[in-house]
Amino acid sequence: MFLSLDIFRLFIAVEIESNECLESIKDIQLLIPKNITKYPSEDHMHITLKFLGDTDVNLIDNIIEVLETITFEPFNIQFDHVGAFPNNHRPRVLWIGISEGSDNLKLLVKQISDKLEELDIKREKREFNAHLTLARTKRPIQKPMEELSQFFLKKIEIDDLSKFTSNVTKIFLKKSILTPKGSIYENLHVIHSK
Repeated sequence: MFLSLDIFRLFIAVEIESNECLESIKDIQLLIPKNITKYPSEDHMHITLKFLGDTDVNLIDNIIEVLETITFEPFNIQFDHVGAFPNNHRPRVLWIGISEGSDNLKLLVKQISDKLEELDIKREKREFNAHLTLARTKRPIQKPMEELSQFFLKKIEIDDLSKFTSNVTKIFLKKSILTPKGSIYENLHVIHSK
């Protein structure tokens, strides 16, 4: 499905700012069988704070104006566990989760949702789960989570958790362009920490 020129598919996200953290996450991805999964590329690695979906382009300036009122100080996030949606027994999406910095991300999500409600953009019904997608499965897979969890625990024993830590200093308003080869992301606006 392709969108008309006056509609953009939008979301708000933070990116992994540490190259060392990105490399460590890519090491975890290598454990996941390529023949049954699709990995996000490095430029697709982000933590979605708010999915706006199909949005009228005439709203973009208003969204940016509202997002510019959000204030936050730089903070760290740390990835320290793995999981799956909808569950670990029949995973469709494999992810790496955040503990340190999760509360900061939740506060950002609340600020964003509160501000966007002023534009009649509804807040999410489900609770925010701070995570980064490692892979999407092409078909159900058996027992990947146990192996992935064990590998992750071994890796952090060797590397220590500092290699899975990154700063958050920016929020991005992103446009997702759907193509036959997959999505292309374009940054429309950046909000810097204060």
